[in-house]
Amino acid sequence: MKIFRITVIIASIQVFLSIVLVSQILMAEETKTYGVFNIDEVAKELPPDEGKSMVTDNRLVDRPDAGVRVFRVNREVPKHFHIKSDTYLYVISGKARFVIADEKPITVSTGNFLFYPKGTHHGVVEILEKPLVILAFDVPARDPKDVVFEVEATDKFIETK
Repeated sequence: MKIFRITVIIASIQVFLSIVLVSQILMAEETKTYGVFNIDEVAKELPPDEGKSMVTDNRLVDRPDAGVRVFRVNREVPKHFHIKSDTYLYVISGKARFVIADEKPITVSTGNFLFYPKGTHHGVVEILEKPLVILAFDVPARDPKDVVFEVEATDKFIETK
């Protein structure tokens, strides 16, 4: 009987230690401070445009101080602005006419880099070559709801993967 109790105690300790170890592993994953992404692969993994939203978004890094996303512009995006985040965009593929502030629309394409501070009105006037895929850096990270349109949009703005 004594051996049985010792066996049960040892088994209980092993289960407890396993739970502690798994918890530490999960916590380490949640607080990871580094990573590597293949941006071309991330872009390919965006779900197909099903006409549900203007933009399809995949958030790679979503931390309070900064966010990194890869998104595809599915159709024209009316002028809008973001209240809390500065934005830095790198065009991975495609070509479009883009408007920033009160400037005339400019044509951007693969390899172009755009940036503007929070509160700057911007939009995609026309998509010239699809897919229009963009790597975005938001500082601080932008809440998907932080979008203020000049004129109320009737379509859903963003769909996040």
